Amino acid sequence: MIAYLIAASTPGYRALAAEHLDGLGWAIADTELVAVTRYAEAVPLLRVFHPKVPVVGESIIAAPAQEAQSEAVWWYWLPDGSPLAPCTDLPRTVERIFEALDPIIRIAHRVCSAS
Repeated sequence: MIAYLIAASTPGYRALAAEHLDGLGWAIADTELVAVTRYAEAVPLLRVFHPKVPVVGESIIAAPAQEAQSEAVWWYWLPDGSPLAPCTDLPRTVERIFEALDPIIRIAHRVCSAS
């Protein structure tokens, strides 16, 4: 989380992070998941969850990662520092979010089928 706080202090970071997170939010809007922006946090993030289990989800952060001998590339990250995918790869990012939320999604589907 320290690296994100350092990135968050970089001029222009918040606007770029919000731009990337907005794009991801639109991609998630086409799925069964819900994405809620939380841009007032110390590090802007997108909270993603299944509507049947809204208390459990993932917080997604956008931040640059320095690539070897090139300029920084923006990635989506989980708060524990796990990379999801580059911000240019929305399908892979959404896929990785579904993988991370798979146990929650399974519970939500059981709740739906039991109703």
